[in-house]
Amino acid sequence: MKKKTESKTTSKAPKKKTLFVSAWTPANLKKLGKMPDPKLAELLGMSQKGVAKKRKSLQIEPFRNRNHLEKHVWTKAQLSWLGKLSDAEIARRIGVNATSVATKRKKLRIASPGTAHTPRRPWSKEELKYLGKINDVQFSRKFKRARRIIRDKRAELGIPPSVVTNVKPWNPTWDKKLGKKSDPELAKEFGVKPQRVSDRRAKLGIPGFGVRRPTVAWTEPLLKDLQKLSDEAMAKKHDIPVETIIRKRKSLQG
Repeated sequence: MKKKTESKTTSKAPKKKTLFVSAWTPANLKKLGKMPDPKLAELLGMSQKGVAKKRKSLQIEPFRNRNHLEKHVWTKAQLSWLGKLSDAEIARRIGVNATSVATKRKKLRIASPGTAHTPRRPWSKEELKYLGKINDVQFSRKFKRARRIIRDKRAELGIPPSVVTNVKPWNPTWDKKLGKKSDPELAKEFGVKPQRVSDRRAKLGIPGFGVRRPTVAWTEPLLKDLQKLSDEAMAKKHDIPVETIIRKRKSLQG
């Protein structure tokens, strides 16, 4: 008789189930939006994209702290990244939000790396030579640079602005017209400020237009004081217009 072959049933061991432990514990979920995504990602050992995705799925706004920028102390190395790296990349590196980086960049008037702009041309030796020697308006016309760029460069090099307000030279032929018209009229005609006309007229001892020249009896005591006192002191002591004193000095010299 044929032996019946007993079918051996092999019992397979059940597969071990891999338990997945989510990083999103209730405690970690509470941290969403309470700190920057890069910082939380580093804390949980996951990607920044994963943190942002989870936050958005729960409709949680990103971390924004208006005072955070003021609390962060920027180093020279970090400042050098502005405009070269994206705001998001800088934010990730230093642990602040991108808004804070953008605010700092705009405050320093640095364009973002993605902005299309004409690169600033380098400063020539001639430009640096004139910087602060002529006023910013003249500099802008001469070298075709924006006044803001000029001001920033002066501030960077510690160069004060030019104090020259009127560089137009005085024409000696104008002296003949002094006192024949009012100072404002002559100033408009000459293309200078009225104060320059008044100062020049006083220096030459010419009375203003319409002002009668006072008659002064130059006695010996007056002439002695004229040799000792300044024009202002002489005018104050004897109540004589400064122009009259100057004119007298010129007449004695001539």
